[in-house]
Amino acid sequence: NAGYKYAWVDTCCIDKSSSSEVSEAVNSMYAWYRHSGACYVFLPDVDDGSSAERKQQLRRSKWFTRSWTLQELLAPSTVIFLSSGWNIIGSKHNLAPLIEDITGIDRAVLLLDRSLHTVPGATRMSWASKREASLEEDEAYALMGIFGVNMPTMYGEGCQAFVRLEEEILKRVSDQTLFAWGPLASNNIVPNPSTHPEIPRPPLRLLSRPRQRDLVPTRRTHSGDAFFESRGSTACTDDIVPEA
Repeated sequence: NAGYKYAWVDTCCIDKSSSSEVSEAVNSMYAWYRHSGACYVFLPDVDDGSSAERKQQLRRSKWFTRSWTLQELLAPSTVIFLSSGWNIIGSKHNLAPLIEDITGIDRAVLLLDRSLHTVPGATRMSWASKREASLEEDEAYALMGIFGVNMPTMYGEGCQAFVRLEEEILKRVSDQTLFAWGPLASNNIVPNPSTHPEIPRPPLRLLSRPRQRDLVPTRRTHSGDAFFESRGSTACTDDIVPEA
């Protein structure tokens, strides 16, 4: 009824048996959403109840906790939310105050009144801090479009995907706030990590922990995290004491 001739559904339109097609889709997905006529979001955990009931269910919806749905929210100019009964709940325009409260994303960014790439890296990272994916690599891959970078997908690399993401971002911009994000950064305040020990380490790096004596530090990030090479594999860890 909306007048569109074609629809694209990520769960149906990507041949997951083809690694090249998966990589192409993951690298292109943000642009596809950005140039779509509209993005329809089906929320099976939001019923056709009263307005007050729907708002409470929206706050608890799993859609706002998934890594991949962040770009679905940010990229399209029009996002329409549908209830479990396939009825329209609203759009991201008329629900912007509620979505801003749920996600911590400024409504000017949600409504494309502010360019995403003017937002500090720390702030963009903070938006993803409470989101999860079934595969740890996807927690990094889902952020590529949000940071305007591309890189091959290599499922099985684990937390190394996030290391590669950081490196690709830093090739494009010298934004050291990337390594200093947390509750303050979500309000566009980028603190000094050494004076704000309460800032959490990124949960996006799902850590693999070989024995400490088997690790050799290769580089240290601005936040005090370090990346280590272990014998035969790469591991990410924050179980170290930052250098003075």
